[in-house]
Amino acid sequence: MIYLKPPSSYTYSLTPLCVQAGILATFAECMGHFILSIFISFFLSMISFAQDEEKTPVCQEPEDKKAIELFKKGTDKKKYKKPDRLKFLQEALELEPNYAEASMTMGNEIIVKCKLDNLPFSAARPYFLAAIKACPKIHSQPYYYIGFSFYEDALNDSAVKYLNRFLKFTDDDETKFSKDYQFEQYQSKEMIKFAKKETELKKKIVPFNPKVLVNISTGNNEYLPYLSPDETIFLFTRTMPDNSIDRVYKTDKEKEVFMISEKQKDGSYDAGKPMEWPFNSNNNEGGACLTIDNKHLYYTIFKMEGGGQPNADIYYSDLIDDAWTEIKKVPGINDPASWDSQPSVSADGNTIYFASDRPGGYGKVDLWKTDRDPVSKAWGKPVNLGPKINTPGIYWK
Repeated sequence: MIYLKPPSSYTYSLTPLCVQAGILATFAECMGHFILSIFISFFLSMISFAQDEEKTPVCQEPEDKKAIELFKKGTDKKKYKKPDRLKFLQEALELEPNYAEASMTMGNEIIVKCKLDNLPFSAARPYFLAAIKACPKIHSQPYYYIGFSFYEDALNDSAVKYLNRFLKFTDDDETKFSKDYQFEQYQSKEMIKFAKKETELKKKIVPFNPKVLVNISTGNNEYLPYLSPDETIFLFTRTMPDNSIDRVYKTDKEKEVFMISEKQKDGSYDAGKPMEWPFNSNNNEGGACLTIDNKHLYYTIFKMEGGGQPNADIYYSDLIDDAWTEIKKVPGINDPASWDSQPSVSADGNTIYFASDRPGGYGKVDLWKTDRDPVSKAWGKPVNLGPKINTPGIYWK
């Protein structure tokens, strides 16, 4: 460092003070330029270092130039259609099996198809595994879909392993996280929670000995069961031969019949009989529920209503003087162009939960609810039960 020698005496004239002040000013100015020069040099060196870092690829580029060209063609969506792109990517991987970017791109292409066709993600798993093996820091999503695919296959230990690796993935490059990253984080945590819970449950071996429900179960198909709150009524659907009285020939065609069975004194249920008028006026009725007093019934009817395809909606009927009233649609809750079915009414009769594939959901078929105003008795606008209940995925309806 540069030191200034202090004056030998505290008694000095104005002139020496001015001289010293000039020296200090000159020194401060020189030091300012010196510090600024050091800062500029450091800043430029950092820019140069950052540029060098940007030039360094995350994943090692393959040596085979033909594989690189095939990869470029496999990612050119403007010039080539999907079947051609997949072919190019596969050829690139045949030349360079450790080509991380080609493996991940192939995996992503398969994921898109799986989502469109409601297929499990296992077909994409080998490509994502190859991608992270060749380049662990390539992207966060391979870990997510690998974990998801293991979860779908009930391979819980592997699912937890890769989902945790997804959650712990860190990088300063924002492009290594999908636009749905926050949702994927939530999904991963939920899958981990359920996978661990399932693993614990499997450790607790309990007797499982399901038995056929006698009388109700026959050689025909019986499904969509419902037991009333007081356990006196059992509602279900049974398939039966379609022997209509206006048909003069035999047929192996079957129809669905909405059935009722009553509890006997010995605790069993009788074989059941078709629900009388006004029920069973259509070929597809069922999936019923009753209020706690057994006087208000909600269920699904599947029928043609002028459109190109049949539609499912929720209907109701009330029990008055031991007779069911005319069946009507539940007002305000059915979407005219969507599938609405499997209603379940709350104990107080003021909330209906149901399944629907209407727009605004998280998956193909979501669970919704509607509440009835206690004063006007009008059913409110259906509300989706949210992402904790409804998730994207495979469904059956």
